[in-house]
Amino acid sequence: VTRYEGLFRRLLLADASHGSRRPHGLLSKPPYQVSGAKIFPIYEAKRIGDFGVFPHRRDYEDYRKELSPLPGRRLPPSTPALLRRRPVIVAINARGSSTALASSVALLRGLRDANLEAQALVLVRSPAERPPDLLPAGVPVETLCLPARLRGPAGPPRLVGHLSRQAPCIHLIDAEEQRSLVGPDLPHQVAVAGIVRGGNAPHYELLVRFAPHWKAVVATSPGIAAQLTNLDPSLASRLVTIPDGVDIRDRLPRRPLAWGEPLRIVHRLPREPRAQSAGELASVLDALSDRGVPTELTVTGKEEEWQRLAQACRRDGARESLRFAGEELADQELLELLESSDVYLLTDDIEGLPRDLVLAMGRGCVPVLKSIRNSEPHLLRHGECAYFVPGDDPGTLADRLGALQINPALRRSLAAAAHEAVDRGGLRVADMVTGYLLLVDRMLRELDEAGSD
Repeated sequence: VTRYEGLFRRLLLADASHGSRRPHGLLSKPPYQVSGAKIFPIYEAKRIGDFGVFPHRRDYEDYRKELSPLPGRRLPPSTPALLRRRPVIVAINARGSSTALASSVALLRGLRDANLEAQALVLVRSPAERPPDLLPAGVPVETLCLPARLRGPAGPPRLVGHLSRQAPCIHLIDAEEQRSLVGPDLPHQVAVAGIVRGGNAPHYELLVRFAPHWKAVVATSPGIAAQLTNLDPSLASRLVTIPDGVDIRDRLPRRPLAWGEPLRIVHRLPREPRAQSAGELASVLDALSDRGVPTELTVTGKEEEWQRLAQACRRDGARESLRFAGEELADQELLELLESSDVYLLTDDIEGLPRDLVLAMGRGCVPVLKSIRNSEPHLLRHGECAYFVPGDDPGTLADRLGALQINPALRRSLAAAAHEAVDRGGLRVADMVTGYLLLVDRMLRELDEAGSD
Protein backbone atom coordinates (compact mmCIF):
# COMPACT_ATOMS: atom_id res chain seq x y z
CA VAL A 1 0.00 0.00 0.00
CA THR A 2 2.82 2.39 0.87
CA ARG A 3 4.53 1.78 -2.46
CA TYR A 4 1.33 2.41 -4.42
CA GLU A 5 0.65 5.55 -2.40
CA GLY A 6 4.13 6.75 -3.37
CA LEU A 7 3.48 5.91 -7.02
CA PHE A 8 0.22 7.92 -7.08
CA ARG A 9 1.83 10.84 -5.29
CA ARG A 10 4.56 10.99 -7.93
CA LEU A 11 1.93 10.95 -10.68
CA LEU A 12 -0.25 13.60 -9.05
CA LEU A 13 2.45 15.92 -7.77
CA ALA A 14 4.70 15.82 -10.83
CA ASP A 15 6.54 19.08 -11.41
CA ALA A 16 4.82 20.72 -14.39
CA SER A 17 7.61 23.29 -14.81
CA HIS A 18 9.56 20.88 -17.00
CA GLY A 19 6.72 20.77 -19.55
CA SER A 20 6.06 17.08 -18.88
CA ARG A 21 2.62 15.52 -19.37
CA ARG A 22 0.98 13.13 -16.98
CA PRO A 23 1.59 9.55 -18.13
CA HIS A 24 -1.28 7.44 -19.39
CA GLY A 25 -0.91 4.65 -16.84
CA LEU A 26 -2.09 1.06 -17.11
CA LEU A 27 -3.22 -0.69 -13.94
CA SER A 28 -2.65 -4.41 -14.23
CA LYS A 29 -1.64 -7.44 -12.18
CA PRO A 30 1.89 -8.91 -11.97
CA PRO A 31 3.70 -10.06 -14.04
CA TYR A 32 2.51 -7.21 -16.28
CA GLN A 33 4.90 -4.36 -15.97
CA VAL A 34 5.13 -0.77 -17.22
CA SER A 35 8.51 0.92 -16.96
CA GLY A 36 9.54 -1.53 -14.27
CA ALA A 37 6.49 -0.89 -12.03
CA LYS A 38 4.19 -3.86 -11.43
CA ILE A 39 0.52 -2.95 -10.97
CA PHE A 40 -3.11 -4.28 -10.55
CA PRO A 41 -5.38 -6.27 -13.05
CA ILE A 42 -7.93 -4.89 -15.47
CA TYR A 43 -10.44 -6.70 -17.59
CA GLU A 44 -12.69 -3.80 -18.57
CA ALA A 45 -10.81 -0.64 -19.56
CA LYS A 46 -12.17 2.89 -19.30
CA ARG A 47 -10.52 6.25 -19.95
CA ILE A 48 -10.07 8.50 -16.90
CA GLY A 49 -9.17 11.92 -18.29
CA ASP A 50 -5.39 12.14 -18.48
CA PHE A 51 -4.81 9.63 -15.71
CA GLY A 52 -5.02 6.43 -17.74
CA VAL A 53 -7.10 3.30 -17.34
CA PHE A 54 -8.93 1.71 -14.40
CA PRO A 55 -10.96 -1.53 -14.23
CA HIS A 56 -14.41 -0.06 -13.57
CA ARG A 57 -15.94 3.30 -12.75
CA ARG A 58 -16.53 2.22 -9.13
CA ASP A 59 -12.84 1.30 -8.75
CA TYR A 60 -11.79 4.73 -9.96
CA GLU A 61 -14.22 6.43 -7.62
CA ASP A 62 -12.67 4.49 -4.73
CA TYR A 63 -9.22 5.77 -5.72
CA ARG A 64 -10.63 9.25 -6.13
CA LYS A 65 -12.10 9.20 -2.64
CA GLU A 66 -8.88 7.91 -1.05
CA LEU A 67 -6.60 10.37 -2.86
CA SER A 68 -8.80 13.46 -2.51
CA PRO A 69 -7.17 14.60 0.78
CA LEU A 70 -3.91 15.32 -1.07
CA PRO A 71 -3.28 19.10 -0.83
CA GLY A 72 -4.46 21.11 -3.81
CA ARG A 73 -5.37 18.08 -5.93
CA ARG A 74 -8.73 16.88 -7.22
CA LEU A 75 -9.17 13.95 -9.56
CA PRO A 76 -11.50 14.47 -12.54
CA PRO A 77 -14.67 12.36 -12.85
CA SER A 78 -14.38 9.22 -14.93
CA THR A 79 -15.28 9.43 -18.61
CA PRO A 80 -15.78 6.56 -21.08
CA ALA A 81 -13.39 6.21 -24.00
CA LEU A 82 -14.52 6.94 -27.55
CA LEU A 83 -11.94 5.37 -29.85
CA ARG A 84 -11.92 5.25 -33.61
CA ARG A 85 -11.60 1.85 -35.21
CA ARG A 86 -8.13 1.31 -36.63
CA PRO A 87 -6.63 -1.83 -38.20
CA VAL A 88 -4.52 -3.90 -35.80
CA ILE A 89 -2.16 -5.90 -38.04
CA VAL A 90 -0.49 -8.95 -36.47
CA ALA A 91 2.55 -10.16 -38.43
CA ILE A 92 2.99 -13.96 -38.62
CA ASN A 93 6.13 -15.54 -40.04
CA ALA A 94 5.18 -18.67 -41.96
CA ARG A 95 8.40 -20.37 -40.81
CA GLY A 96 8.39 -18.89 -37.30
CA SER A 97 8.55 -20.80 -34.04
CA SER A 98 5.57 -22.74 -32.73
CA THR A 99 5.50 -20.41 -29.69
CA ALA A 100 5.18 -17.30 -31.85
CA LEU A 101 2.51 -18.90 -34.04
CA ALA A 102 0.38 -20.12 -31.12
CA SER A 103 0.58 -16.73 -29.40
CA SER A 104 -0.29 -14.85 -32.59
CA VAL A 105 -3.32 -17.06 -33.24
CA ALA A 106 -4.58 -16.57 -29.67
CA LEU A 107 -3.97 -12.82 -29.94
CA LEU A 108 -5.90 -12.54 -33.22
CA ARG A 109 -8.79 -14.44 -31.66
CA GLY A 110 -8.77 -12.12 -28.63
CA LEU A 111 -8.67 -8.97 -30.77
CA ARG A 112 -11.54 -10.28 -32.88
CA ASP A 113 -13.62 -11.15 -29.81
CA ALA A 114 -12.97 -7.62 -28.45
CA ASN A 115 -14.53 -6.23 -31.65
CA LEU A 116 -11.26 -4.70 -32.87
CA GLU A 117 -10.33 -4.59 -36.54
CA ALA A 118 -7.77 -7.41 -36.41
CA GLN A 119 -5.83 -8.50 -39.51
CA ALA A 120 -3.23 -11.23 -40.05
CA LEU A 121 -0.24 -10.43 -42.27
CA VAL A 122 1.57 -13.68 -43.14
CA LEU A 123 5.19 -13.18 -44.22
CA VAL A 124 6.43 -15.87 -46.63
CA ARG A 125 9.68 -16.41 -48.51
CA SER A 126 8.15 -17.64 -51.76
CA PRO A 127 4.72 -17.37 -53.44
CA ALA A 128 4.33 -21.14 -53.05
CA GLU A 129 4.19 -20.95 -49.25
CA ARG A 130 0.74 -21.09 -47.68
CA PRO A 131 -0.56 -19.37 -44.52
CA PRO A 132 -0.84 -21.57 -41.40
CA ASP A 133 -4.08 -23.55 -41.10
CA LEU A 134 -4.71 -22.46 -37.50
CA LEU A 135 -5.67 -18.84 -38.17
CA PRO A 136 -9.04 -17.97 -36.55
CA ALA A 137 -12.15 -17.62 -38.68
CA GLY A 138 -13.45 -14.14 -39.37
CA VAL A 139 -9.99 -12.50 -39.40
CA PRO A 140 -8.82 -11.11 -42.79
CA VAL A 141 -5.53 -12.66 -43.95
CA GLU A 142 -3.03 -11.13 -46.36
CA THR A 143 0.20 -12.73 -47.57
CA LEU A 144 3.38 -10.78 -48.30
CA CYS A 145 6.50 -12.30 -49.88
CA LEU A 146 9.71 -10.91 -48.38
CA PRO A 147 13.40 -11.77 -48.89
CA ALA A 148 14.90 -14.34 -46.54
CA ARG A 149 17.25 -11.81 -44.91
CA LEU A 150 17.04 -8.19 -43.79
CA ARG A 151 18.46 -5.77 -46.35
CA GLY A 152 19.15 -2.19 -45.41
CA PRO A 153 18.57 -0.23 -42.21
CA ALA A 154 14.92 0.71 -42.76
CA GLY A 155 13.24 -2.67 -43.28
CA PRO A 156 11.84 -4.40 -46.40
CA PRO A 157 10.41 -1.78 -48.82
CA ARG A 158 7.42 -4.01 -49.66
CA LEU A 159 6.47 -4.29 -45.99
CA VAL A 160 6.98 -0.56 -45.42
CA GLY A 161 4.79 0.19 -48.44
CA HIS A 162 2.05 -2.21 -47.33
CA LEU A 163 1.86 -0.70 -43.84
CA SER A 164 1.94 2.84 -45.19
CA ARG A 165 -1.12 2.11 -47.31
CA GLN A 166 -2.94 0.77 -44.22
CA ALA A 167 -2.18 3.87 -42.11
CA PRO A 168 -3.38 4.86 -39.59
CA CYS A 169 -2.90 1.41 -38.05
CA ILE A 170 -1.14 -0.61 -35.38
CA HIS A 171 1.40 -3.24 -36.40
CA LEU A 172 2.52 -6.02 -34.02
CA ILE A 173 5.72 -7.70 -35.21
CA ASP A 174 7.56 -10.83 -34.15
CA ALA A 175 11.06 -9.45 -33.57
CA GLU A 176 12.57 -12.95 -33.73
CA GLU A 177 12.49 -12.67 -37.53
CA GLN A 178 14.99 -10.12 -38.82
CA ARG A 179 13.30 -9.63 -42.18
CA SER A 180 10.11 -8.41 -40.51
CA LEU A 181 11.82 -5.53 -38.67
CA VAL A 182 10.70 -2.06 -39.73
CA GLY A 183 11.68 1.35 -38.49
CA PRO A 184 12.53 4.85 -39.63
CA ASP A 185 10.82 4.85 -43.05
CA LEU A 186 7.32 4.26 -41.66
CA PRO A 187 4.91 7.20 -41.43
CA HIS A 188 4.03 8.34 -37.92
CA GLN A 189 0.44 7.06 -38.43
CA VAL A 190 1.80 3.48 -38.24
CA ALA A 191 2.32 2.55 -34.58
CA VAL A 192 4.64 -0.46 -34.22
CA ALA A 193 4.99 -2.78 -31.23
CA GLY A 194 7.89 -5.23 -31.45
CA ILE A 195 7.54 -8.54 -29.56
CA VAL A 196 10.91 -9.79 -28.28
CA ARG A 197 11.32 -13.43 -27.27
CA GLY A 198 15.09 -13.37 -26.88
CA GLY A 199 18.07 -13.90 -29.14
CA ASN A 200 21.85 -13.85 -29.25
CA ALA A 201 24.04 -10.78 -28.78
CA PRO A 202 24.06 -9.71 -32.48
CA HIS A 203 20.27 -9.99 -32.62
CA TYR A 204 19.84 -7.81 -29.52
CA GLU A 205 22.15 -5.22 -31.09
CA LEU A 206 19.95 -5.24 -34.20
CA LEU A 207 16.80 -4.87 -32.10
CA VAL A 208 18.04 -1.81 -30.22
CA ARG A 209 18.77 -0.21 -33.60
CA PHE A 210 15.14 -0.54 -34.69
CA ALA A 211 13.37 -0.28 -31.30
CA PRO A 212 13.72 3.53 -30.93
CA HIS A 213 11.34 3.84 -33.92
CA TRP A 214 8.64 1.68 -32.27
CA LYS A 215 5.82 2.97 -30.09
CA ALA A 216 6.13 -0.02 -27.75
CA VAL A 217 8.47 -2.93 -27.05
CA VAL A 218 6.96 -6.13 -25.65
CA ALA A 219 9.26 -8.47 -23.72
CA THR A 220 7.93 -11.96 -23.05
CA SER A 221 9.75 -12.25 -19.71
CA PRO A 222 11.11 -9.83 -17.09
CA GLY A 223 14.62 -11.11 -17.79
CA ILE A 224 14.36 -10.17 -21.48
CA ALA A 225 12.98 -6.77 -20.45
CA ALA A 226 16.00 -6.25 -18.20
CA GLN A 227 18.35 -7.26 -21.02
CA LEU A 228 16.78 -4.70 -23.35
CA THR A 229 16.93 -1.85 -20.83
CA ASN A 230 20.55 -2.70 -20.04
CA LEU A 231 21.40 -2.31 -23.73
CA ASP A 232 19.31 0.85 -24.19
CA PRO A 233 17.90 2.51 -21.03
CA SER A 234 15.78 4.86 -23.17
CA LEU A 235 13.49 1.91 -24.00
CA ALA A 236 12.22 1.66 -20.40
CA SER A 237 9.35 4.12 -20.90
CA ARG A 238 7.96 2.06 -23.83
CA LEU A 239 8.70 -1.40 -22.49
CA VAL A 240 5.87 -3.73 -21.44
CA THR A 241 6.25 -7.32 -20.22
CA ILE A 242 3.59 -9.70 -21.57
CA PRO A 243 4.45 -13.43 -21.28
CA ASP A 244 3.31 -15.79 -24.01
CA GLY A 245 0.12 -17.47 -22.81
CA VAL A 246 -0.44 -21.24 -22.75
CA ASP A 247 -3.20 -23.68 -21.87
CA ILE A 248 -2.78 -24.47 -18.15
CA ARG A 249 -4.98 -27.01 -16.43
CA ASP A 250 -7.02 -25.78 -13.47
CA ARG A 251 -5.98 -28.87 -11.51
CA LEU A 252 -3.14 -31.33 -11.79
CA PRO A 253 -3.94 -34.60 -13.56
CA ARG A 254 -4.50 -37.48 -11.14
CA ARG A 255 -1.44 -39.74 -10.93
CA PRO A 256 -0.98 -42.71 -8.58
CA LEU A 257 2.19 -42.91 -6.48
CA ALA A 258 3.81 -45.56 -8.70
CA TRP A 259 6.76 -46.84 -6.64
CA GLY A 260 9.42 -48.60 -8.71
CA GLU A 261 7.94 -47.64 -12.09
CA PRO A 262 10.20 -46.18 -14.82
CA LEU A 263 10.67 -42.41 -14.73
CA ARG A 264 8.89 -40.97 -17.79
CA ILE A 265 10.94 -38.09 -19.24
CA VAL A 266 10.12 -35.76 -22.14
CA HIS A 267 12.96 -34.00 -23.97
CA ARG A 268 12.83 -31.68 -26.97
CA LEU A 269 16.04 -31.82 -28.96
CA PRO A 270 17.48 -28.31 -29.51
CA ARG A 271 16.71 -26.66 -32.85
CA GLU A 272 20.34 -25.59 -33.20
CA PRO A 273 22.26 -28.25 -31.27
CA ARG A 274 25.85 -27.86 -30.15
CA ALA A 275 28.32 -30.42 -31.46
CA GLN A 276 28.50 -32.15 -28.06
CA SER A 277 24.76 -32.03 -27.21
CA ALA A 278 24.02 -35.65 -28.21
CA GLY A 279 27.11 -36.96 -26.42
CA GLU A 280 26.28 -35.17 -23.17
CA LEU A 281 22.72 -36.51 -23.05
CA ALA A 282 23.91 -39.99 -24.01
CA SER A 283 26.35 -39.87 -21.06
CA VAL A 284 23.42 -39.15 -18.72
CA LEU A 285 21.43 -42.08 -20.12
CA ASP A 286 24.45 -44.38 -19.79
CA ALA A 287 24.91 -43.25 -16.17
CA LEU A 288 21.24 -44.00 -15.42
CA SER A 289 21.63 -47.43 -16.99
CA ASP A 290 24.75 -48.13 -14.91
CA ARG A 291 22.85 -47.14 -11.73
CA GLY A 292 19.93 -49.40 -12.63
CA VAL A 293 17.45 -46.50 -12.75
CA PRO A 294 14.51 -47.46 -15.01
CA THR A 295 13.62 -44.61 -17.39
CA GLU A 296 11.61 -43.94 -20.54
CA LEU A 297 12.89 -40.94 -22.51
CA THR A 298 10.51 -39.62 -25.17
CA VAL A 299 12.28 -37.33 -27.62
CA THR A 300 10.86 -34.80 -30.10
CA GLY A 301 12.85 -32.83 -32.68
CA LYS A 302 14.84 -33.49 -35.83
CA GLU A 303 15.14 -37.18 -36.69
CA GLU A 304 18.84 -36.92 -37.55
CA GLU A 305 19.53 -35.56 -34.05
CA TRP A 306 17.53 -38.42 -32.55
CA GLN A 307 19.63 -40.92 -34.53
CA ARG A 308 22.83 -39.19 -33.41
CA LEU A 309 21.69 -39.48 -29.78
CA ALA A 310 20.88 -43.20 -30.13
CA GLN A 311 24.27 -43.88 -31.73
CA ALA A 312 26.09 -41.99 -28.95
CA CYS A 313 24.63 -44.22 -26.22
CA ARG A 314 27.13 -46.90 -25.16
CA ARG A 315 24.80 -49.00 -23.01
CA ASP A 316 22.07 -51.22 -24.46
CA GLY A 317 19.78 -50.19 -21.61
CA ALA A 318 20.24 -46.52 -22.52
CA ARG A 319 19.31 -47.12 -26.15
CA GLU A 320 16.31 -49.25 -25.16
CA SER A 321 14.96 -46.42 -22.97
CA LEU A 322 14.66 -44.07 -25.96
CA ARG A 323 11.47 -43.38 -27.94
CA PHE A 324 11.15 -40.95 -30.85
CA ALA A 325 7.75 -39.18 -30.90
CA GLY A 326 8.22 -37.15 -34.08
CA GLU A 327 9.73 -33.92 -35.31
CA GLU A 328 6.82 -31.60 -34.41
CA LEU A 329 3.82 -32.67 -32.34
CA ALA A 330 0.39 -31.14 -32.67
CA ASP A 331 -0.73 -29.31 -29.54
CA GLN A 332 -3.15 -32.03 -28.46
CA GLU A 333 -0.53 -34.76 -28.94
CA LEU A 334 2.01 -32.74 -26.93
CA LEU A 335 -0.47 -32.14 -24.09
CA GLU A 336 -1.35 -35.84 -23.90
CA LEU A 337 2.36 -36.73 -23.82
CA LEU A 338 3.07 -34.23 -21.03
CA GLU A 339 0.10 -35.40 -18.92
CA SER A 340 1.44 -38.94 -18.99
CA SER A 341 5.05 -37.93 -18.14
CA ASP A 342 6.92 -37.12 -14.94
CA VAL A 343 9.83 -34.89 -15.97
CA TYR A 344 10.51 -32.27 -18.62
CA LEU A 345 14.25 -32.23 -19.35
CA LEU A 346 16.20 -29.32 -20.87
CA THR A 347 19.95 -29.83 -21.31
CA ASP A 348 20.97 -26.82 -23.43
CA ASP A 349 21.19 -23.13 -22.58
CA ILE A 350 17.97 -21.37 -23.52
CA GLU A 351 16.52 -17.92 -22.99
CA GLY A 352 13.25 -16.73 -21.50
CA LEU A 353 10.51 -19.26 -20.78
CA PRO A 354 9.97 -21.74 -23.64
CA ARG A 355 6.32 -22.46 -24.33
CA ASP A 356 6.79 -26.24 -24.00
CA LEU A 357 8.37 -25.77 -20.57
CA VAL A 358 5.39 -23.76 -19.28
CA LEU A 359 2.99 -26.30 -20.82
CA ALA A 360 4.88 -29.09 -19.07
CA MET A 361 4.73 -27.35 -15.67
CA GLY A 362 1.02 -26.70 -16.18
CA ARG A 363 0.53 -30.43 -16.91
CA GLY A 364 2.34 -31.68 -13.82
CA CYS A 365 5.85 -32.34 -15.11
CA VAL A 366 8.88 -31.52 -12.94
CA PRO A 367 11.31 -29.30 -14.90
CA VAL A 368 14.96 -30.42 -14.79
CA LEU A 369 17.12 -27.80 -16.43
CA LYS A 370 20.69 -26.90 -17.20
CA SER A 371 20.25 -23.12 -17.18
CA ILE A 372 17.94 -20.46 -18.57
CA ARG A 373 19.25 -17.02 -19.42
CA ASN A 374 16.90 -14.23 -18.35
CA SER A 375 14.90 -16.72 -16.30
CA GLU A 376 12.25 -15.84 -13.74
CA PRO A 377 13.29 -16.95 -10.24
CA HIS A 378 9.74 -16.63 -8.89
CA LEU A 379 8.66 -19.33 -11.36
CA LEU A 380 11.71 -21.61 -11.38
CA ARG A 381 12.92 -22.15 -7.82
CA HIS A 382 15.62 -24.79 -7.41
CA GLY A 383 14.55 -27.55 -5.04
CA GLU A 384 10.97 -26.24 -4.73
CA CYS A 385 9.44 -26.61 -8.19
CA ALA A 386 12.46 -27.34 -10.43
CA TYR A 387 15.98 -28.72 -10.44
CA PHE A 388 18.93 -26.89 -11.96
CA VAL A 389 21.97 -29.05 -12.68
CA PRO A 390 25.35 -28.30 -14.28
CA GLY A 391 25.29 -29.27 -17.94
CA ASP A 392 28.84 -30.64 -17.94
CA ASP A 393 28.23 -33.11 -15.08
CA PRO A 394 26.21 -36.12 -16.32
CA GLY A 395 26.64 -37.84 -12.94
CA THR A 396 24.86 -35.08 -11.03
CA LEU A 397 22.01 -35.00 -13.55
CA ALA A 398 21.66 -38.79 -13.34
CA ASP A 399 21.56 -38.53 -9.53
CA ARG A 400 18.74 -35.96 -9.69
CA LEU A 401 16.71 -38.08 -12.10
CA GLY A 402 17.37 -41.17 -10.00
CA ALA A 403 16.09 -39.41 -6.86
CA LEU A 404 12.88 -38.49 -8.71
CA GLN A 405 12.42 -42.06 -9.94
CA ILE A 406 12.86 -43.66 -6.55
CA ASN A 407 10.58 -41.20 -4.72
CA PRO A 408 7.22 -40.55 -6.41
CA ALA A 409 6.09 -38.51 -3.37
CA LEU A 410 8.94 -36.07 -4.09
CA ARG A 411 7.84 -35.94 -7.74
CA ARG A 412 4.27 -35.15 -6.71
CA SER A 413 5.40 -32.35 -4.37
CA LEU A 414 7.64 -30.71 -7.00
CA ALA A 415 4.97 -31.13 -9.70
CA ALA A 416 2.33 -29.45 -7.52
CA ALA A 417 4.68 -26.52 -6.83
CA ALA A 418 5.52 -26.22 -10.54
CA HIS A 419 1.82 -26.16 -11.46
CA GLU A 420 1.09 -23.56 -8.81
CA ALA A 421 3.97 -21.37 -10.04
CA VAL A 422 2.67 -21.13 -13.61
CA ASP A 423 -0.99 -21.10 -12.53
CA ARG A 424 -0.42 -17.94 -10.49
CA GLY A 425 2.20 -16.46 -12.76
CA GLY A 426 -0.10 -14.76 -15.30
CA LEU A 427 0.89 -17.25 -18.00
CA ARG A 428 -2.54 -18.29 -19.25
CA VAL A 429 -3.76 -17.35 -22.72
CA ALA A 430 -6.41 -15.06 -21.17
CA ASP A 431 -3.69 -13.18 -19.26
CA MET A 432 -1.68 -12.66 -22.44
CA VAL A 433 -4.69 -11.45 -24.42
CA THR A 434 -5.65 -9.02 -21.64
CA GLY A 435 -2.13 -7.59 -21.67
CA TYR A 436 -2.19 -7.01 -25.42
CA LEU A 437 -5.69 -5.53 -25.31
CA LEU A 438 -4.44 -2.96 -22.81
CA LEU A 439 -1.41 -2.22 -24.95
CA VAL A 440 -3.51 -1.86 -28.12
CA ASP A 441 -5.94 0.38 -26.23
CA ARG A 442 -3.09 2.68 -25.23
CA MET A 443 -1.63 2.74 -28.77
CA LEU A 444 -5.05 3.51 -30.28
CA ARG A 445 -5.39 6.47 -27.93
CA GLU A 446 -1.96 7.73 -28.93
CA LEU A 447 -2.90 7.44 -32.62
CA ASP A 448 -6.08 9.44 -31.99
CA GLU A 449 -4.18 12.12 -30.08
CA ALA A 450 -1.51 12.33 -32.79
CA GLY A 451 -4.22 12.72 -35.44
CA SER A 452 -5.88 15.53 -33.54
CA ASP A 453 -2.64 17.55 -33.11
